[in-house]
Amino acid sequence: DGAWCADVLWANLFPDPVTVVREMARVVKPGGAIAIFFGNFYRALYLPGYRRLEWLASSGEDLRWQNEAQPTLMDPIPNAYERALQWLQATGLHNCAVTAHPLLYQQPLPIAARDYLEAYVFAEAFGPAVQMCGAAVGMSDAECTRFQELTTPGTPHYMLDQPDYYCLQIAILATGWV
Repeated sequence: DGAWCADVLWANLFPDPVTVVREMARVVKPGGAIAIFFGNFYRALYLPGYRRLEWLASSGEDLRWQNEAQPTLMDPIPNAYERALQWLQATGLHNCAVTAHPLLYQQPLPIAARDYLEAYVFAEAFGPAVQMCGAAVGMSDAECTRFQELTTPGTPHYMLDQPDYYCLQIAILATGWV
């Protein structure tokens, strides 16, 4: 018996994830498992060789989704998904653990991975974050321009068209037993 969720306990959607985990545990039989999966999107390697641009884009995305629980980027986010192990422990579950699950894609990229990178990572998440929050996180105009060159299809430096392109995302799975 068990219950699981994947990429849904976001701070802006669930201000008190411990309550959600407690409800998951309530409906699971004794000895069953609770599993919380997160793709760990913000700590992935999407622009190999461009650490600063990647860090700034990720910081811009953090700032873009900032909420009342996170007054500044320097304050901890008690309901951030990185705290999933603490949520399980706070619920009283046993044998709580976190495991890492690497997802590595390299050229030739699978169609689904390329579509995800183009449509979500570059166009929907990091692209708008750089446009809206790039300057606020310290990104220069030249860095914004370079980011656009690397992440816009059809440009000569488009990352997904480079023969040596790869990306690495390390997903997180937190588990606990009722």
